[in-house]
Amino acid sequence: LAKFTDWKAISCTLTDNSYEVEWSLFAFDETYYKVKAKNRPAIKKNYVVKTGKTTSSIFTIDLKYNAHINVVYSIESKDTSSTTGLTKTIFVSFEKLYGTERFEQFYTYDGSDLGFTYSKRETTFKVWSPVAANVTLYVYDSDTSAAYDGDDAYKGWHMVYQPGGVWTLTLRGDLKGKYYNYNVDTWNGSSITMDPYATACGACGVRAMVYDKSESNPTSWTSLPTKSDGNATFDIKTPQELTVYEVHIQDFTGDSTWVSNENNKNGTFNAFVEEGTTYTEDGVTVTTGFDHLKDLGINAVQLMPVFDADNDEVKNKKYNWGYNPLNYNCVEGVYSSNPHDGLVRIKEYKNLIFKLAQNGIRVIMDVVYNHVSSPSASCFNKLMPRYFFRYDPNGELYDGSGCHNEFKSESTMGRKYIVDSVSMWAKEYKIKGFRFDLMGIIDFITMNKAAE
Repeated sequence: LAKFTDWKAISCTLTDNSYEVEWSLFAFDETYYKVKAKNRPAIKKNYVVKTGKTTSSIFTIDLKYNAHINVVYSIESKDTSSTTGLTKTIFVSFEKLYGTERFEQFYTYDGSDLGFTYSKRETTFKVWSPVAANVTLYVYDSDTSAAYDGDDAYKGWHMVYQPGGVWTLTLRGDLKGKYYNYNVDTWNGSSITMDPYATACGACGVRAMVYDKSESNPTSWTSLPTKSDGNATFDIKTPQELTVYEVHIQDFTGDSTWVSNENNKNGTFNAFVEEGTTYTEDGVTVTTGFDHLKDLGINAVQLMPVFDADNDEVKNKKYNWGYNPLNYNCVEGVYSSNPHDGLVRIKEYKNLIFKLAQNGIRVIMDVVYNHVSSPSASCFNKLMPRYFFRYDPNGELYDGSGCHNEFKSESTMGRKYIVDSVSMWAKEYKIKGFRFDLMGIIDFITMNKAAE
């Protein structure tokens, strides 16, 4: 093990101290990672910052300066008694520095522009990853990877590190319809990751999409009020005025007895709001789907998760409740008519919200910020290893969610993310309420800020 215990000290633990060990501390910065991987061994020696020997199982490496958090520190140890020259290498963890006064002061960000900012002339990308030594923007023509019948060809650009731990890059030209990822180098290794602030994605949620938000709205969308403004549909004084119908998009029209008159596929956003469907048996005809929903007399629907879940939207589509979050700010593709086009997802979900509103029915979203599908595969962990999740004193993930992890809402950027995400859904999609899955796992300060 190797970890920073403060900004000038690294604690090291050897697996075996029965012999003398030589060690070397490397500091790999952006210049190192800009060299092709195959050429890095030849220049590795240029990044040694300290060397030494020890026979202790636990020892400390002291630095004369505060560690640079956007540098990957690596320790290489060698058994001096071995004739084989056996060496072991480990990256030094920054985890103990998270939340310190220095980290909070210099390496958190309160801006509102994370993600992408699009115009026809240029697009700016910003991602928070202060512990990254290098971040490269990958831009693709294909919405998904070869594993899902897409294309892995890309063009790459190194991003620029800015105060607050934000990496940014502006590309000239119209990137509308392009897809992107980040390739990030941290003390947890190198990996390709989604943008946690992406608001559109391609099939299976593996790549974010650049789009013109002004083109994502249904006709007359702007006439739908975002707040109470005297409109009887949306003016409520207490939650007790609501009659809420909880429903799953796929369940609602999933049965074979629901038959579309407009060639809408069962279990989709479009099927959900299709009017004029009926079912007849033994000479009796009843309304189904959307017309049946209106007949119930409800004034709110609580949609089970419609954000992008961790599931195959192309080859192996399976029923999914949606409580395995992948991309919190993207719409789930299984419910759209075309999961390969992130803009189609947005338009069809907004159309559902709009048609419900036209009939006096508000939309409440079921949101699942308490855990993710897979912490190790999560974009949060790839960009900021062990920052966004809770760990016990032994370094194991807490499991109050029952899903093998808990999102660390009390962390500064974790709290910011939840508040930003809820605000995005409320503003961009005009959502009228949120049902928080396992709200007790989210700290009350974050909940109050989200409410504000």
